[in-house]
Amino acid sequence: MNALYPAEAHHRPAIPPAGAPIPDLTDPDTARGWLDTERSTLVTVAVHTATHGWRSYTTRLSRTLFRYLEGGHYTAAVTVHGHASNAARHDGDTIAQAHALTNLGVAYWRLGQHQPAAEHFQQALDLFRQAGDPAGQARTLNNLGTIEEQSGHYRSATDRYALALNLYRRTGDRTGEARALANLGNIEQRLGQHQAAADHYE
Repeated sequence: MNALYPAEAHHRPAIPPAGAPIPDLTDPDTARGWLDTERSTLVTVAVHTATHGWRSYTTRLSRTLFRYLEGGHYTAAVTVHGHASNAARHDGDTIAQAHALTNLGVAYWRLGQHQPAAEHFQQALDLFRQAGDPAGQARTLNNLGTIEEQSGHYRSATDRYALALNLYRRTGDRTGEARALANLGNIEQRLGQHQAAADHYE
């Protein structure tokens, strides 16, 4: 995954050294080809580990595969992240459950199912708040803002993005900060507030 999305490595769980030979996936094209070939196997592994007592493997796989699955493999994403959410809830792992619910919300959003997406994001936000995880809160608030914006609820979307922006700044997440600023600028552009939009885009 680091070959494809190196800038997001800090969002993924650390992978321990393999005890057996593994393919060389340091080239992005090779890595994507391997993932495409093995995708159905990886989904099966997620389901099997969730239902056969290796639940932490499922939650780690969910976080590791998130960005790849977001690239158009939404049905597989619903399966992987849904099982990860159930596995984490069974284990009482609040943070893992919140991440899985966020990932599940993204999958439903990509499928155009905004209501279940918003419900999963809100559940995740509640868990991140309960756990005191500002980075998780920021990501989930930004996602909720997107749902509100696409539903035409610009005031609510602005509030969500502003909260996300403050949390991104607090945690030092420059990529997240840029994303939230761009989202605020997009809303201001829609509302004809061009100078405010330009300020956020800068």
